[in-house]
Amino acid sequence: MASIVVASFYPAYPFFHGGQRRIFFLSRELSRDHAVTVVTLARGGPLKYLEFEPNLTIIRVPAEQPYAELERRQLQERKVPPDVTYSAHWNQCHLYQSILCERMRTSSLAISEHPYSLHAIKDAQGGRRIPILYNAHNVEVIQKKVVLGESAEIMPLIRAIEQEIIANSAALAVCTDFDRDTFISDYAVPADKVAVIANGVDCAAVPTLSAEARQQCRRQLGLDGRFTALFGGSEYPPNIAAVECILSAAAQLPDITFAVLGTVCNFAGFQRALPANVLMLGQLPEAEKWLAYVVSDLALNLVVSGSGSNVKMFEYAAAGLPILSTDFGARGTGLRPGEHYYPTGLEELAARLAALAGADRAALAQVGDAGKRHVRETSDWQVIGQRYRALVAGLIGGR
Repeated sequence: MASIVVASFYPAYPFFHGGQRRIFFLSRELSRDHAVTVVTLARGGPLKYLEFEPNLTIIRVPAEQPYAELERRQLQERKVPPDVTYSAHWNQCHLYQSILCERMRTSSLAISEHPYSLHAIKDAQGGRRIPILYNAHNVEVIQKKVVLGESAEIMPLIRAIEQEIIANSAALAVCTDFDRDTFISDYAVPADKVAVIANGVDCAAVPTLSAEARQQCRRQLGLDGRFTALFGGSEYPPNIAAVECILSAAAQLPDITFAVLGTVCNFAGFQRALPANVLMLGQLPEAEKWLAYVVSDLALNLVVSGSGSNVKMFEYAAAGLPILSTDFGARGTGLRPGEHYYPTGLEELAARLAALAGADRAALAQVGDAGKRHVRETSDWQVIGQRYRALVAGLIGGR
């Protein structure tokens, strides 16, 4: 059994956002064939070793206080994101680096989550040279332009970081065809070096509620008789913009309840007075999040920018929710407009919501069921994992 080390500059468990889920579940799938260790960098808290069956270990390593303080200053004074700070100052995370080095002494493959761990991985290799797989959650220059703005001073640095990880990797795993094509065209990456390993969903985590239990939950939550539309996301500019669209529509649609969950609720701009029919639920534990999904009537994805794909779409579909989404929000999912989700533009959102709230519930359920079947057949992490395991087997076997 080969040993694989996965390096991440942020924790992978417990998981709350899409990137953490991608790291955890793809690592879990690799652990079916190999001994996998995920070494993650935390800010505060104790050193933890978490063991998962069959052969998956996640190590949560706290950063030293001087590094955490440097990261904070870089962000506050120079607007440098934590990931970029880590790429330049990784050697100040002494405990993390020592554990990474120890775990890589016998490893057959290193996986870098995002481009920022490259130099830490190369240092941990010592005199050994093992293949590096770059698990590209996004095209980083596109993602950072969305977050920082096109004119941000560090954009050339981010491009150089991305270029370097590509040059030093044996293969790239990307989320969408668009990301693959962008890497090939913008970075001249050979097509056979890039594999599309899409995002997915843990279908086994979706709770099953009887119609009676669902109705009782809705009654306890004060949703009985009210059409409820749900949106979930992290505090990230495209999600913040999507919630602003929801707030605008909510003011026009007082008979619809809008539930917003995730760290997007923490955005300072949402601390103002909001429409009474908007529930800001915040970041929920995993079981409560799924419960919020299954008691809602409709899921929303109004994202119109970014890179990678939106994990929320796979989760909505796995819960059997009919989805109202922009076509951009459905990128990389394989979900088809009109069959697996209802398409919308932002300018017609209120009208589309009003129409769906008054639509036949059986017709809504039919679209939700079609999406559910699609992701169970194509996008469960175990299905996605088969392609990832094959990619990794080829890299280890081809050393």
